[in-house]
Amino acid sequence: MSGRSIEGTRAAWIAIVLVVVSLPHAIEDFAYGEPARLGVAPAFALSALLASYAVQLIGARLVLRGSPWGGRLVAATGFVWFVGALFIHGPEIRAHGLQWRFGLTSVGELLLVVIASALAMWYGAIAAQSVTRTG
Repeated sequence: MSGRSIEGTRAAWIAIVLVVVSLPHAIEDFAYGEPARLGVAPAFALSALLASYAVQLIGARLVLRGSPWGGRLVAATGFVWFVGALFIHGPEIRAHGLQWRFGLTSVGELLLVVIASALAMWYGAIAAQSVTRTG
């Protein structure tokens, strides 16, 4: 297996993992009225969420096909999840600790989103560079 396909495979899988680990958190956000708290209409927030998932999955497909844009899309959506999780929920968790929402479950869920999004940024960027150098 070539270096390009290995890096692309890693980026694609982490994009899929990010969808899987972020979905329960997104559902929890809607249940707690997070979009309204931020001044965003729930319908718009849902549309943005679905668009983000579509971009992630399109990025995964593109990177598997050898396109540098696939890695860039995976990295970009990882960045959005990473920044959003830290800036929106970071202060809440610092204030409430393990008493935030459902306790350790909610905090752990958010930690998975942060880790998966950081990995998406990393592997997406590596895949985009690998494809650019070899393509």
